Amino acid sequence: MSLRFGLGFDSHRLEMGSGLVLGGLVVPVPFRFIAHSDGDVLLHATIDALLGAVAGPDIGDLFPPSDPAYKDIASGLLLQEVLEKHFWLKGYQLEQITLLLVAQIPELKSYKAAITENLCKLLKCDFVRLQISEDFALGAFGRQEGVAALVTCSVECS
Repeated sequence: MSLRFGLGFDSHRLEMGSGLVLGGLVVPVPFRFIAHSDGDVLLHATIDALLGAVAGPDIGDLFPPSDPAYKDIASGLLLQEVLEKHFWLKGYQLEQITLLLVAQIPELKSYKAAITENLCKLLKCDFVRLQISEDFALGAFGRQEGVAALVTCSVECS
């Protein structure tokens, strides 16, 4: 058995809208992501972290934004494909995952438990550590122009 580590990052710009998809859930805030897919920064960064840990391709290689097949697709479907084809099938097991969401949208904290619970379901694991940083009104995130996610994970392989 050996332990591997992965790191993923994603960010998307915001515009006025009817909610953000985060961790596979729609959070009813007055914004939406500007993205080719649903823009779920938490799942996109998670996919890249998992793929990094197993020395796989990155999310953009697997699901290029130029491909119309992925227009408005739910990122949960992308995560499921990655888990099935690049992770579980090859015998990898998620040991630990920590997600950091950076956004100046205070309402997000009230959805932290629901997002965490959904992430556990999607990843089929018992524990997910989700942190939300409100960025303290600094830069583009502080001006509510965008949201970013950073994810680290450890993976056991046989």
